[in-house]
Amino acid sequence: MILVFVETAADGATEVSLETVTFARSLAERTGAPVHALVVGALPEKLADELGAYGVAEVHHAVGEAFSAYSGAAWTAAVEAVRGDAAAVLAAGTPRGMEVLAHLAARLDVAMAANVVAIGATEPLVVTRQVQGGAVLEEMRLPEHPAVLTVAGHAVEASPAATPGDALVREH
Repeated sequence: MILVFVETAADGATEVSLETVTFARSLAERTGAPVHALVVGALPEKLADELGAYGVAEVHHAVGEAFSAYSGAAWTAAVEAVRGDAAAVLAAGTPRGMEVLAHLAARLDVAMAANVVAIGATEPLVVTRQVQGGAVLEEMRLPEHPAVLTVAGHAVEASPAATPGDALVREH
């Protein structure tokens, strides 16, 4: 599975999260793994339908008092709890996405690639990322599992899947 930490607004997923799901789908197509999403806290009414249209097979919904307000450590624990045997964990390159995945990478003792814009090889995973404020691109190898990475904003255009599905919602 490819797991995407999805940030939401009142009406659904944020645009950068939809871009990240689109990016994750391209990785999933190359590896044969399904895309799953994790939403922490409030679940907008039409979010499962929206994510299903973008190719997400399952939406994991972390609920409980610990998630009523943002807490980097608690939200990271939610990601860690549902990641299972994920080949990769992705988030948008927002301050929240960066913080949650940096915590996750530290807990798992794996490298994290920030501001990824492209995928090269998949075994091991090789990504291209922006450094020095986007002025320079570098390749980075992520041989550990799961690969942990954030996707730079506008690295891809958010686009629905060619064959949308119904995303199953699982509460945790």
